[in-house]
Amino acid sequence: MKRLFTVIIIALSAMAVCGSPFGSNQKLQRKDYPSFLHEIKGVIVEEHDSVWYHAQFEGWLEQTRLDPKDEYAWLNCYRAKRYELLFSSNYDETELAEIRTEMKKHIPDTYVYYICAMEEPDVTQEQRLEYLTKAFELIPTEKVLFDYDKWFYFLKAFGDNEQFSKLAKEYYDSGLYSNELIQCSLNELNCMEEGGIFIGNGDATVGPKWLIQEGMGKHRDKLVICQNFILIHEYCERIYDELGIGDVPEIIDFEQDPFYYTQIIIDDIAVKTGRTLYFSKFNPADYYQLWEERGTMYDIGLLLQDSPDKELDIYLEQKRFFDSTDFTYLDNPIKDDAWVSDSRCSYSLTSCFWQLMIKYKQEGDTANYQKIYEMMEKAVKRIPDESRRSYGQMVLDEYATMEE
Repeated sequence: MKRLFTVIIIALSAMAVCGSPFGSNQKLQRKDYPSFLHEIKGVIVEEHDSVWYHAQFEGWLEQTRLDPKDEYAWLNCYRAKRYELLFSSNYDETELAEIRTEMKKHIPDTYVYYICAMEEPDVTQEQRLEYLTKAFELIPTEKVLFDYDKWFYFLKAFGDNEQFSKLAKEYYDSGLYSNELIQCSLNELNCMEEGGIFIGNGDATVGPKWLIQEGMGKHRDKLVICQNFILIHEYCERIYDELGIGDVPEIIDFEQDPFYYTQIIIDDIAVKTGRTLYFSKFNPADYYQLWEERGTMYDIGLLLQDSPDKELDIYLEQKRFFDSTDFTYLDNPIKDDAWVSDSRCSYSLTSCFWQLMIKYKQEGDTANYQKIYEMMEKAVKRIPDESRRSYGQMVLDEYATMEE
C-alpha cells in the first residue's frame, strides 16, 4: 500500500510538470433532463432517504438507456445508487459493480468511468493507479461540486501541497461551497491559539478550514489535520516532514485499533511541536478518548481543547470566545439551496456555551444569560428538519431549566 501511494504522488507530480490537468479542455456535457432528476452532489450538501435515492437512480438509469454515451447521466446514476445503498440496511457492492461494468461497456476511457472504477474494492494496486492517473488527466475544466469534492480531499491525502493549493484556490473562487460552513470554521479557528492544531473529520469541519487557509489566505499558521487521513502513511510523513519532527512512529498492528493509532500519532505531533490541540465537537467521543481518560480535555465552547499543563477555567474560556465570536450569520434567512451540513452546524451550537449559560442564570446575570439563549434559539430555528428542530428545542428548554 505504501509503495502504491508513493507511486501515485510521483505520477501526479509528473503530470503537474508536463502541464496542469486543471486547464484541460475536457467537459461533461449536460442535457435538458426531466425536472424530477437532480444532480447527486453528496451527503454534505443534501441528504435524503434510500427511497429518494432509489427514485433518482431509476431516473438516471433511464437516461443512460436513452443515451448510453451520456457521462453525466452515468455519474449521477452511480452516485444515486451508492447513496441509496449507504442509507439502506442492505448494502451490496455487486450493484455498484454492475453499473461500473455497464460504464466500461458504453463509456470506456472517460473521466466518469475512471473515477468510479477507482472505487472497485478488489482492483489491484496497479489497476487503481492506472485508473487514477487517467482520471486525473481528464478532470473537466468546467467542474461541478463533485469534481472538487473528489480531488480536493484526494490531493490532500495523497498528492503534493502545490497541486492541492492550486485546486483549493480554484475551488474557493468557484463559490461552490457553503458560506455558512466557512463562517462556522472561521469562528472555530479564531478560538485557537497561534500555531494551534485542529483535529477533525469530514467535509463539514476540515474542508472549510483548508479553503479558508488556501482560498482566503487566513489562519495559515494553524495545522488542520483530518484524523482519518492519519491512517495513510504518506499523509503522516508529509506532516512530520513539514514540521521537521523526525520520522512517523512505527506502531505495530495499528489496524487492530485505528482510533487508538490516530490518537497516538496526534499526541506525538503535539508533544514534539509543543502546539495546542483542539478537537471538533462533530467528532465521536472515541476519536479523543486518550485525552478524556487523561482528564486534560476542556470544553471551551465551539471546540474541545487539550490542556495537559494547566487546568482551564471553562467559564472564563467560554465567555472569552462567546464574546468574540461572530454569530450574525444566524440572522440571515435560510437559503433554498442551503446544505444539510449547515443545519447540522446550527444544531451543534446547542452543545456550545451551555455551561456558561447556566452559570449566568445561577448568578442572576439575566442579560448575558439571554444572549446565549437567544443565540441557541436562532440556531435551532434554522434547522429545516422538523424532528431535529423539535429535539434541538427540547434540549434548549432543558438547558434553560437546568441547575448545575
